[in-house]
Amino acid sequence: MDAETIAERAGVSQRSVYNHFSTARDLVAGMYERGAERLAPLFEEMPSPNDPFDVRVHRWAEVSARILDAIAAMRWRALQAEEAYPELQPELRTIREQHAQAIKSLFPELDRSARAAVIALTDSLGWRALRKHQGMGISEASRVIAQTVRRLAG
Repeated sequence: MDAETIAERAGVSQRSVYNHFSTARDLVAGMYERGAERLAPLFEEMPSPNDPFDVRVHRWAEVSARILDAIAAMRWRALQAEEAYPELQPELRTIREQHAQAIKSLFPELDRSARAAVIALTDSLGWRALRKHQGMGISEASRVIAQTVRRLAG
C-alpha cells in the first residue's frame, strides 16, 4: 500500500502521512508495529508446548487461522511490495523466521520436511490458496491445517 492510498483511506493529505512517517521505510515499519499490537491478544491464546499433541494441533490451527485471516490483506500487499521494494521490508524475513521457530518449538514431533510443509501451508500464500483459491471458510481452512499437521506427524 502506498502513501497516497493510506492518506486517502485515513482522510488526510499525503503530506500528513509523510509528516508522521519521514520515509517509506518508516511507514512500512509502522504498519507492522500496529499489526503486531492488534494481534498480541491472539498470540496469547496459542497453546503451550506442554499441552497434549492433539490439543496443541487443534488450538494452534484455530488461533493461527484467526491470525492469518486478520492479516491476509496486509500480508498480500506486503508480499507484492516485497518484489518491487525488498529493502522496505526486512520484517518479512524476521516474521518468517519467527513463524518457523514457533512451529519447531510447538511441534517437535515433526521432522524437518514435515515442518517445511506446515510452514508453507500456514504462510500467507498457503492461507490465500485455502481461502481464496479453494474457497474455504476460516473454520474449514483451520481443519485442513490441523489435519495436515496430524498426518505429517504420522
